[in-house]
Amino acid sequence: MLALFRNPRFFLALLATVVLIACSSEPGKDPVTGADTGPDVQSTEDTGPDASDPDADDPDAGDPDAGDPDTSDSDADDPDAVQVEILAGPDAFTKLASALFEFSCNRAPGCDFECALNGDVAEPCTSPFGFEDLDDGEHEFEVVAIDALGERSQPDHWSWTVDTTAPVIVNLTGPADPSKSKTAVFRFECSESDCTFECTLSGANLGVVSARAACTSGVTYTGLSDDDYVFDVQARDRAGNEGFADHGWTLITNDWIVTSGGRFHTCGVREDGTLWCWGQNTTGQLGLGDAAERGAPAQVGQDNDWSLVSASIAHTCGVRKDGTLWCWGDNPAGQLGLDDVAPRQVPVQVGQQSDWSEVAAGGSHTCGVRGGALWCWGNNGSGQLGFEDPAVRYVPERVAVASDWSGLSAGNSHTCAVRGGALWCWGWNGNGQLGLGNTSLSRTPARVGAASDWSLVSVGVDHTCGLRSGTLWCWGENQSGRLGLGDDSQRTTPVQVGSESDWSAVSAGFMHSCGERDGTLWCWGSNLHGQLGVGDTNNRNSPEQVGAASDWSQTSARGLHSCGVRDGTLSCWGNNHFGQLGFGQHAGDKLEPTAVDTLDHFVEVSAGITHSCALRDDGTLWCWGTNESGRLGLGDTTSRALPTQVGVASDWRAVSVGEQHSCALRDDGTLWCWGYNASGQIGQGDQVAYILPAQVGAASDWTSVSAGGDHTCGTRSGTLWCWGANHYGGLGLGDLDLRTSPEQVGGHSDWTAVSAGGYHTCAVRGQTLWCWGYNASGQLGVSDDLPRQAPEQVGGASDWSGIAVGRIHSCGLRSGALSCWGGNGDGELGLGDLTARDAPEQVGGASDWSRITAGNSHTCGLRNGALSCWGANRYGQLGLGDTTHREAPAQIGAASTWSAISAGSEHTCGLRSNKLWCWGSNGSSRLGDGSLFKAQPVEVFEP
Repeated sequence: MLALFRNPRFFLALLATVVLIACSSEPGKDPVTGADTGPDVQSTEDTGPDASDPDADDPDAGDPDAGDPDTSDSDADDPDAVQVEILAGPDAFTKLASALFEFSCNRAPGCDFECALNGDVAEPCTSPFGFEDLDDGEHEFEVVAIDALGERSQPDHWSWTVDTTAPVIVNLTGPADPSKSKTAVFRFECSESDCTFECTLSGANLGVVSARAACTSGVTYTGLSDDDYVFDVQARDRAGNEGFADHGWTLITNDWIVTSGGRFHTCGVREDGTLWCWGQNTTGQLGLGDAAERGAPAQVGQDNDWSLVSASIAHTCGVRKDGTLWCWGDNPAGQLGLDDVAPRQVPVQVGQQSDWSEVAAGGSHTCGVRGGALWCWGNNGSGQLGFEDPAVRYVPERVAVASDWSGLSAGNSHTCAVRGGALWCWGWNGNGQLGLGNTSLSRTPARVGAASDWSLVSVGVDHTCGLRSGTLWCWGENQSGRLGLGDDSQRTTPVQVGSESDWSAVSAGFMHSCGERDGTLWCWGSNLHGQLGVGDTNNRNSPEQVGAASDWSQTSARGLHSCGVRDGTLSCWGNNHFGQLGFGQHAGDKLEPTAVDTLDHFVEVSAGITHSCALRDDGTLWCWGTNESGRLGLGDTTSRALPTQVGVASDWRAVSVGEQHSCALRDDGTLWCWGYNASGQIGQGDQVAYILPAQVGAASDWTSVSAGGDHTCGTRSGTLWCWGANHYGGLGLGDLDLRTSPEQVGGHSDWTAVSAGGYHTCAVRGQTLWCWGYNASGQLGVSDDLPRQAPEQVGGASDWSGIAVGRIHSCGLRSGALSCWGGNGDGELGLGDLTARDAPEQVGGASDWSRITAGNSHTCGLRNGALSCWGANRYGQLGLGDTTHREAPAQIGAASTWSAISAGSEHTCGLRSNKLWCWGSNGSSRLGDGSLFKAQPVEVFEP
């Protein structure tokens, strides 16, 4: 009551009222009206409130809403009660550390006010009233009005959140630098959960390519041209704070413009004039100065003025932009034109002339065009040079006297060319491949029919195809349907293939052919190695379209494989025994066209027990290895020795591979799982295997996932969910019952990372570490070996940033330092011994570890881009070139460009310069290169 008397106006009013009542009222009468109020009950002792009522002195007694600013009060419905209203204040979320409030009451001329912030003691205040230097977080302002009679209003409240911290853009990924792809995909996340984004793309020479606009992770730019680019992304949180990040790279498309496939090797010329060859190299036909095979394109010398190339069985020739001719490789019949029979392992110029415009390398002979004149050299046993006698020519010799030759093509033992629209062929003709109506060889050029509208000819081993006014014609041997005429009968004269008149190119191979029609690609004939590119190994005796693409520009069908160019990108398919497809030696046949020059775009990899999966920067997902129960997600149970794309989606952003199942996140926040599901680890509410990715529930706020042995855990907007097998309480749900659908672990919403192991799980919550499940080896880190059915904190540290769980051991990162604990029978803890630990112990003294991964019994981690591994090494899974176990971290090579690492059961995969490398056991083709065993990193050539 003393507080009331501090207001003099209130005191005078109260005194006047008391005097008035004392003078005018009678017992039992209303003091205002004088009406009789009932019996006059008097007491000489009790003159105040009813002493028998314990609440009589409590003005709030019986009012359940008293003191609760969020509930209704009788004053709100009483227009005569004093009321206060806050008229203005800060936004609900603001980046300002100050706040200004305006308020008023319903009394004239006004009221006094008392204000309080965050429950502090109220103080007198006037409108406007403000605060400065507010801390980040939630705040509540309260104001009460007091009128002239001292009547107090119910308080009015204003709640808001101050956030002065700018959001941080994390996990920004984009094209490698330099990049060859004309498409750029960017993925990113925000350190806060409520960010919106705006993006822009600019080029050094092109200026603003895309103006700043709203965007989301996975934003894609297509049709880019060569330039230096910078992608800029802005994140804005609810308070209006802004964070920025950018990604720069150089685009050098360097498109392929010419390709030529030999029997077991391939060569091509790129847009920048460089020459590249790969495949078999026993006679130096790759021109690289040695006889070693190449499983990927290797540049021939350093020159950048090549214009065309022709590859044959064991030799190669090319023409440079200055018109000079160069040959290399096998030379027993003088087919190199160098006046001897010595092989060459590097290109050697043929003569001194500089007016060569065409060259065609045959089986053991070569022909070329100079100034319209035709020249040939090499073996002439079947008349393939066009000379009457069978003598070998060791240098180019002119054929006939005509000077209007073009469209030259050389096969194994016969040759064809076009002159003024007329077609001429010569050489071996045992299968009618000369098209002359017979099977007799011709030692000199002979005209094929009377037609004069031939524009192109392509010579195979024993068959020939050509184009006439857009129509396609083939003749010669027809085994396996290589003529495309719907049967396997030989033809000795040209026969039209179908009735179409829009053919633009044709290439005759060893036993198959391919052609182009209005940008579409068609192949036919033998398909033993998938050289038709139609997805199987069945022969076709008529043209069949290869895929649905309509941007093919150049095709070469030679030997038992094929190559073609689409939008400047080179693709190859068919036999790959010598690496002629460009995907690695012995990497396996390809049954469909597969891009050769996209080998450096992986951004994430996850290795399981017998299978692995990886993401590329275009958002596509690729898996390989054992496929039992459909764990590769490819719609079947057929194992894959090489990375194979999972579906056609291009919005995948994270993947985690478990023992026999896989899970991945997409850009829209949805979660998908597939594979073995006997314990419900797929999260579909059943225990049925899934051979294709299946969405887990309908939630779209998943932020991470970890697939363990036979259980799975993930985070959703900071909450933690687990499902699947629950041995020893590995789900953290307080019991041992399996779950077939995700179930939330506890009620916290600040989980940031989780790692599911064989039978135990660990996770980071607000930088504290928690573990649960199996603990016989101390892998929970809680200083004993007892299992836990619910999360238990590991120690008292609050600076944990990452966690990796193996079979019976665990490792984590604290402020860059690495600690490990649990089983240590193979040295997997990296502590220099084989002693188990039941609490975290730091590994060495380094504090610059950035990533950690735990396999079955080995561990790997990254420090400043360098990769180190330790523990079990029976299959070379440490990548150190041997099978010796290590009890402490051992660095793999000197490279410092590793960006990601994942340890499987007995193998390991990592990313270096965005290329995928794997090593260790390959019993289930889990390395992706078709080999059995690798003790050091081997690049995986993805399809």
